[in-house]
Amino acid sequence: RPRGPELLHVRPTPTSSVEAELPVHWLRWTHNAINSKMVFGSGRQEDCSVYNMVHDLFCGRLLPSDIPPLQIVLDGDVLFSLCNRRLAALKMFQSLCSHRVVKVPCEVWHPNHPQVRLKYRAAKSTTAELGDGMGIKPHGDR
Repeated sequence: RPRGPELLHVRPTPTSSVEAELPVHWLRWTHNAINSKMVFGSGRQEDCSVYNMVHDLFCGRLLPSDIPPLQIVLDGDVLFSLCNRRLAALKMFQSLCSHRVVKVPCEVWHPNHPQVRLKYRAAKSTTAELGDGMGIKPHGDR
């Protein structure tokens, strides 16, 4: 987990965000669960599988820098992602490439910024049992 000095360049204000490329292993989930179908509902491709994204990253057809910036909320010194499925794909890819640090484009927000405040508070469902955002479980159709 990053410490205070490592986060100085990504510390947003309540009125502005910061764009940064951050290591995937620094990022935590905001939600405590992810849809068990493991598909994207919108964005990359209709009904595209999270596993397809991992495969495309692993084979070099997709680069982490090609992925739209993840919405990240810096709450204290913890970086929470509002993009559970993309983060899941990136964490899977990082585990396949543990010989290097995978970095991803991010837009980092203050938890009280009007653009993310309500979404973050509604989505923040991680618990101590799941490592406060370090683990997730499936939900929905299993």
